[in-house]
Amino acid sequence: MALWGQGDSRWIVEEREDAKNVNNWHWSEVDASNSSKKFFKEKFLEVGETGSEGSVRISEVTKCDGEASVNNRKGKVIYFFEWSIELKWCGKTATSNENITGKVIIENVSEENTADEVDISTRQNKNGSEHTKLHQNCEKSTCPKCREIIKEYLQYLQVTHGKQVILPTKKGEGINSQPVKPKLPSQSTQ
Repeated sequence: MALWGQGDSRWIVEEREDAKNVNNWHWSEVDASNSSKKFFKEKFLEVGETGSEGSVRISEVTKCDGEASVNNRKGKVIYFFEWSIELKWCGKTATSNENITGKVIIENVSEENTADEVDISTRQNKNGSEHTKLHQNCEKSTCPKCREIIKEYLQYLQVTHGKQVILPTKKGEGINSQPVKPKLPSQSTQ
């Protein structure tokens, strides 16, 4: 053991009043599952489109299964999440007052996939020309908006939870005050 003031400077522990996770070295984790579910419900219920063919909107988040956590290890922020989401859409065509419904199924929402790699499919609950017309309208307008929400989700995790796992240092800022984006398969260098 080195005497005070001698030895490797890397081993000198910074003084912290709370004595927690000095220099953000140790693993820390924040559960982001509940706030993520709230995020998805708020964002998906805002999705809607009105056009010459009719109107369609997301009326309900029927399933939001999965989990999310934000972690810190050695001053790096790491995001883990995996979601399977089902939405109910409803709408009316311009020529009919019949309420037409269907589903949007979003699978493989995880840190391993980009928003473009996420599987999004739509289904209509009944057959018929009006149902098919509105279903096609839903595919054209709703799926791209759902992908945008998936893209926003990572930013949401960074802003809401990323700084919770990095404790401030003696100078008042975290080692890595800007959370690191997870390296996605399409961003890897070879």
